Amino acid sequence: MSTMAVRQLMTNPTISLRIVALMAETRLRMERHVAAVIKLDARQRMIVFLLDLYERLRRRDLISRPSFNLPLTQEQLADHLGMTMVHVNRTLRRLREDRLAMGANHVVILTDVDRMRAVAPIALPAAHPPATIAGADEELPAAPAPLVTRRENC
Repeated sequence: MSTMAVRQLMTNPTISLRIVALMAETRLRMERHVAAVIKLDARQRMIVFLLDLYERLRRRDLISRPSFNLPLTQEQLADHLGMTMVHVNRTLRRLREDRLAMGANHVVILTDVDRMRAVAPIALPAAHPPATIAGADEELPAAPAPLVTRRENC
């Protein structure tokens, strides 16, 4: 997309507000992730991560139950959460033993969302997307569907 086309899009207040809302949401997620990696233990980090994914998918009506695909390897999870692969494995096993979450074949099932929220010390966003902004006359357009790519484990 050319610079001129982007500038034309940005003159539309509806589109501009949607972009600003998405940028703010992204920044909030980034700050929460940094705080989680710095301040939380491994179990809490994993819980915050899983709840965040669950809430984001649920807000966009991409899931209706507390289960979702998580096409990440344990190595990728470890890198994202600042843990070793062994620690990721132990943490996932502990969540399963505590009957909070379980997973197999890249599918995660949150078995007790309320208890997970009680353990997560970092507040997650409200259960609705930033679809409207106070003072705006019209509803913002829905976000485009996410681009999903499938990676096979090597």
